[in-house]
Amino acid sequence: MSKLSNSSAVARQVSARLSAWRWWLAGSVVGLAVLGGAYAVWIYSEARDVERILDRAEALDVSGIATGDTDVLAAALQLVDESERGTDSLSGKLGPVRVSAAVLGWVPWVGDQLRAPNQIVVRAQASLDSTGPMVAAAEDLLDLRQLLEETIDGEGDDPAAFSSTLASLEANTLETSTKVAAVEEAIADMGNPSLLGVFQRRLDRLESLESRLFGFRDVLEASSAAIADARRVVMTGTDLANSFGQGSSEFDLNHLAELTRDLATAAESGSASSARLNTVTVESLADGDLSDFTGAMSESIEALAELSEGLSVLVDAFATSGDILAESNGSLLEDGATLQLALRSLADDRSAISTAVEQTIGALDSLRQVLERDGGDFLPSYLVDPLLQRTERITDAGRLMSDGPELLLGLMGADGPRKYLVLGQTSDELRAAGGFTSSAWTLEFDDVGLVRTTYLPILQYENPAFLAYGPLPPEPLSFYMNTGALYLRDVGWSPDF
Repeated sequence: MSKLSNSSAVARQVSARLSAWRWWLAGSVVGLAVLGGAYAVWIYSEARDVERILDRAEALDVSGIATGDTDVLAAALQLVDESERGTDSLSGKLGPVRVSAAVLGWVPWVGDQLRAPNQIVVRAQASLDSTGPMVAAAEDLLDLRQLLEETIDGEGDDPAAFSSTLASLEANTLETSTKVAAVEEAIADMGNPSLLGVFQRRLDRLESLESRLFGFRDVLEASSAAIADARRVVMTGTDLANSFGQGSSEFDLNHLAELTRDLATAAESGSASSARLNTVTVESLADGDLSDFTGAMSESIEALAELSEGLSVLVDAFATSGDILAESNGSLLEDGATLQLALRSLADDRSAISTAVEQTIGALDSLRQVLERDGGDFLPSYLVDPLLQRTERITDAGRLMSDGPELLLGLMGADGPRKYLVLGQTSDELRAAGGFTSSAWTLEFDDVGLVRTTYLPILQYENPAFLAYGPLPPEPLSFYMNTGALYLRDVGWSPDF
């Protein structure tokens, strides 16, 4: 009996202890659940604050930032301050989640869900952190545009201010690119957790914001080169226009050739960089003021690039030929070798000159069309007016130079001896044919130039003995003037003498 009684007492003690442990375990579970729920609600509340910030970031007018709208810039800067406080607060309160993720991260699926909140916060912090330098770069971009427009409007040029602002834009753009690279790294680190739909709305907000950050980052990266190239085009084109504005007698073909080459180089680079800026701007900031500006800039510089490229070929060809002619020590007719060398230089460039003429004519039409459209005032009138006028004259000369040199080479004896009769007429006499023929010469050319000039006394051809063997006068002259012989002084009456 004693042993049975002791056994029963032990069983009751064990049962009581087990019951107490179960109640303690149940209480602990309930307590942890309550704490976990409260913690989840607390975290969710903080996450909602961050989500509201993301909502405001998504609604932010990126075009307004790009164009320097002061209200939008102020809202963006305020958003940056609030986002730093909000994400820092949420990140600090995610400590227990990070510990849990470190402990249970090896468990499939569970680890992904535990890591997801912190990864989303890191992404949000990175995205919102990039807004600060982006706003600063946008302000620099606006300042650069204003400096460029002042140059275009002829209100003066401040190279120091332009260089300083350009350097600031490049520095802020570099910082923006670094910050956006951190966003891309955060996206890559996150993977693709299912999230049970809990964080999906926040993730959608982030992805919308990130896509616009990437687009604006591309706009900023393309802006520095494009605006610097555009200013170079305007300044180089102005130098060329000023040279064209001088009297034609003061033209220095070599200097013009150098200026046209500089403009062609600047315009080619500017055309590529402005086209790239316009493309990324339209894709990222459609219908914005900045996209209108970049579109006008791109079209204008592209047309100017085509024009200056063709113009450069023509002026280069003329300058080369002019250098050869400048080496002659005497009359170009007598120094036939130098003249023929100059003509041969143009003849050898005939194909390039013809192509340049066609290109320049097409570019002139394109440039006029750009100038007639809205936004065509990107290129100032003080640049394009003299450029258009002189280019037309150079193009006309280029047309002549396409076939003229080879014709002149043949006429001046390059292909064999040539002999010409030159008649001098007295314009004081009112003959319909051009005047009284009072003098005559013969000019003889061979491959070295003019080799002989012979003056012919006109009276010797009126000797009766000569007239008896000379040609008969044209029938109209014989009929109306009743002449029986053809005098040299009368040859202008008919083209058939």
